[in-house]
Amino acid sequence: MIALALVGLVVACCGCSVALALALRVKQITSGAQVRAPRGTDVEIGAAVPGFRGLTGLDGLPWERSPAGGEPWLLTFVSPECPGCSEQLPRYIRYLRHHGIPAERAVSVTVGDEVNHDSLPTELLRSTQIVRASAASALVMGLRISSWPTYLIVDGDGKVAYATQSVSRLVHIDPRLPERAGAALSKA
Repeated sequence: MIALALVGLVVACCGCSVALALALRVKQITSGAQVRAPRGTDVEIGAAVPGFRGLTGLDGLPWERSPAGGEPWLLTFVSPECPGCSEQLPRYIRYLRHHGIPAERAVSVTVGDEVNHDSLPTELLRSTQIVRASAASALVMGLRISSWPTYLIVDGDGKVAYATQSVSRLVHIDPRLPERAGAALSKA
């Protein structure tokens, strides 16, 4: 009888511990006190985008443009060889269209050996500015991009406002309105 009571007590304590851990995590997420990149990205929120030196367009010419002219914009890191990138691509293009984001405010950095017009879907070519980079480029290394795909929302000052590896996490954020993006982040 005592053994059964002890087993019941241990089970109850474990249940309370799980409930407490869950409640603390929910409070942390909903408080908005600490905005960080979701698990799986090493990109630091608030990090300055280091620039586009060393990148080339699909035509092979150097690409050093500054997108968006002071407005928020999207910076995506993809690779044609990445299964996750291919899987998420249709949702990413729908996201761009749904929010009316012009190609001038969406930059897709492609990493891979054979990146060219033929290796990329036509919808992506129409929806974003596409540039090529090596995995060792200043942009990739400076932002600590370690896996693909990675989606960043960059504010008008050129600093990372949001980072995720899932286009599904972008769905509720409208990058045209930084205050709405910040409000959505504090609720996420």
